[in-house]
Amino acid sequence: MEFWLLVVVLAAFVETTYSSLQKHLTVEFDGLELSYITSVLGLAFLVPVGLWILFTTEIPITPMVAAVILLSGTVNIAAIYAFLTALKIEDLSVVAPLVQLSPIFVAFSEPVFLATPFNVFFIIGAFLAVGGSFILLADERAWLRPLAHVSTRAAILAISAAAFFSVASLSNRYVTTRISPMFYTFLIYFLMTAGFAIILAVRRKRIRTVSLVKPKLVSLGGLTALRTSLTYFAFSLAAASRVTVSLQLSILFSVIAGGLLFGERQILRKLLGGLLIILGIVFVV
Repeated sequence: MEFWLLVVVLAAFVETTYSSLQKHLTVEFDGLELSYITSVLGLAFLVPVGLWILFTTEIPITPMVAAVILLSGTVNIAAIYAFLTALKIEDLSVVAPLVQLSPIFVAFSEPVFLATPFNVFFIIGAFLAVGGSFILLADERAWLRPLAHVSTRAAILAISAAAFFSVASLSNRYVTTRISPMFYTFLIYFLMTAGFAIILAVRRKRIRTVSLVKPKLVSLGGLTALRTSLTYFAFSLAAASRVTVSLQLSILFSVIAGGLLFGERQILRKLLGGLLIILGIVFVV
């Protein structure tokens, strides 16, 4: 196994653990507030590393790199906000599959914006992996339901979120090949914390501080810092198309975890979805 793929597998595993814990906390917090909390606590874990890198390493941040970092922070916030807004309008079984379109966007746009060679295998792999994720996430009684709703406001928001995540992926690849992935992670969490705090303030929602120090929330912060650090490290090692396709493993891991914990249903459908994701990864490797 190539080293970058091993890093992606670890990132996908941590993402699955993070998502499982996050689902338990959605009962206590709404999505926007939980995004802010996650950003704050993730930043708390990253501050020591970020400051150590800042004061011990020369960081070649050019105006272009700084602009792309700011763009990445902005589109990450926009993507999460669009996704959460879509969920208020439509079911998760419609919104979640459409958000997974980002690997296809990346496969087509990476050669244009990052001047990488056009690779038809990356595009095939992206379509296969997205197809697998689509099958795993869509309503088991109506696989094509998200496509039937593609012109609705919720679907447009979900597709927009996928496009924003694609821009973030390209930014990740650009920046992590120029500065430390760990320092980049620190900067992104700083920007996201500030961004979500501003959104909550504008919406006149109370910003929690002391109440954040709870075992589950602190664990969530540690997991999000770890998953993002691993993901950005992977982007520093391999093309964005390869990484975004391979990260679809987290969906497969989540389905497996759900089956082990709550009893497997729709075995053939989930096997088909998992097989397509694995085939997609084979094409990009």
